[in-house]
Amino acid sequence: MNRYPLFKAFLLIGLACGLLVSCDQDTKRHIALVPENETIAVLNNEKIPLSVFQERFQAYIKQYDDLIQPGEENRQTIKKMVIDQLIAEELIRQEATRKGIQVSKTELETSAEEALSPYKNANFDSRLTAVNLSKKQWKDKLRFMLLQKKLILQEVTAKITVTKREINDYYSKHRRQFVEGRSIRARNLTLATGSEADALRKLLIRGANVKDLIRRHSISPDKVNDGDLGFVQRSELPPELETALFALSKRHSISDVVHSQDGYHILVYVQSKRRRRFTLNQSKEKIRSILVSERENEAFKGWLAKLKEHATIGIDEKMLRTEEGF
Repeated sequence: MNRYPLFKAFLLIGLACGLLVSCDQDTKRHIALVPENETIAVLNNEKIPLSVFQERFQAYIKQYDDLIQPGEENRQTIKKMVIDQLIAEELIRQEATRKGIQVSKTELETSAEEALSPYKNANFDSRLTAVNLSKKQWKDKLRFMLLQKKLILQEVTAKITVTKREINDYYSKHRRQFVEGRSIRARNLTLATGSEADALRKLLIRGANVKDLIRRHSISPDKVNDGDLGFVQRSELPPELETALFALSKRHSISDVVHSQDGYHILVYVQSKRRRRFTLNQSKEKIRSILVSERENEAFKGWLAKLKEHATIGIDEKMLRTEEGF
């Protein structure tokens, strides 16, 4: 289970309440007038520049302009939310430093490649422009996400306890979640034209080696795995391919040619699994992961509240209310 599924959504980064940051307006603050005009807040002697606040506020306004109700009161609410988020992020950075948690260059580059893989450069650049981010700013935010992930896993997630009784109760109440439908494993041979697909299907019927044909002719990325789709359940493939796949059996091991947006497919049966129900013992780790995920957000809020309680936080409230341009 992917415990941190934020990368694909990161291109439309939530500048409000994003990055798991609480937007609770009742957070205790040590209010002080910051003497430097260009500093809007100080957190444990670390300054948050006015320019950083302005940049974040403007980005939020640009992205969510159509959702923001007009009126000075609403703008003030957004300002308070933005400064709370910046304070929370700085608290997380300081705590990560105190705990010796870092993000290496290799980790950052690997995660950046993973995040960018579904997007062409032009598409990605246009998305960044839409949310008023440069690539450097995007990478800085990605680095923070990775840092936060490490810190939360160590300080929050690892300390969440789940009892045997809770696991047993969950299994009893959600038995239907632990049923696996019939699945079929097949190999996929994809061609660019229907005539090519018809010709190769005839070769398969005559006994040609499917792996050899896939390696020589397939245009699908799964050719690196000899076209192996793994075990597939219903609703995991486009309808036209699903219909052809679930019509396969030992007796009918080669599908008709199926046309999709990716080309012309021939599916070749490998094996199948019957519908089955997982036992409590087989489901324990999945249930534990589900329960931890359900409790993670509240645990994080409590952990962050404690950090704030022990921090010295100074906010120039006058600057926050009256700063020019807002």
